[in-house]
Amino acid sequence: MNKILKYASLLFAAAMLAASCEPANIETPTPDEPENEKPNPNPEGEKDEPITGTLTLSADKLIIQAASEDFATLVVKLDDKVITKDVVFHDSKAGDAVVAIEDFKFKPAETGEYSLWAEYKTLMTGNVNITAVATPVPEGSNENAEPIYAKATTTVNVRASDSEQADKVDKVTGGTKLEVLEQKVNGWSKVKIGKTEGYIKSEFLQLLNVASNEAVIGTVTATSNVNVRMAASETADRLGVLAGGEVVDLLGRENGWCKINYNGQIGYVKEDFVQ
Repeated sequence: MNKILKYASLLFAAAMLAASCEPANIETPTPDEPENEKPNPNPEGEKDEPITGTLTLSADKLIIQAASEDFATLVVKLDDKVITKDVVFHDSKAGDAVVAIEDFKFKPAETGEYSLWAEYKTLMTGNVNITAVATPVPEGSNENAEPIYAKATTTVNVRASDSEQADKVDKVTGGTKLEVLEQKVNGWSKVKIGKTEGYIKSEFLQLLNVASNEAVIGTVTATSNVNVRMAASETADRLGVLAGGEVVDLLGRENGWCKINYNGQIGYVKEDFVQ
């Protein structure tokens, strides 16, 4: 009997030992499935695509009162398209520092000379020089220094303002000579016929101050970007910008100004900026 009990005890001990040695049922973790990678819509270092065309900057006033409600409206155009956003303005007089200009209205807080230029993507304009003075600007200070004349190329209506919806104040026939008081950046010209003032689309006018009527006495080369004026005055309207290195025909010299052939029209540049 004792032998039987002893044998049973040995069998039970062996069974317990075998159970303790069985490997644990451990679940092997499966690796996480990789997430789909999303393309970066704006990879670091990506730059604006180069654009082509001519970028220009103009201002409706070149003399304004500082620290007042007076302002100069700036217009930036890429060829014939007006640019209304993503434009950065700089002042060459301040080491090309960025100038904060809201709604394209330049309202300087301090008096002095400002030489503004604009940057749009990969293009830059020439400079527009604006003078800010302490006292109110007399009426007429931003008008041309000498009369500019044109003739109508066809029969055209004269409007009360620079809009095709404005009232008609007169009508002129092709060949009529009139005085151009202002050439606006929106494609209209303010004109005077007799005692009547009004507006005509610039495309229906031919300036009489054409360079083809002038004798060429030589050439000049722009030493840097320089404004081309309609008259020999810093307050005259701009025809455009002569790029540094550009060569043009010289038609004459007047009181520190060079009279040049600028794209078929008579223009004026300061002698200091050409050679």
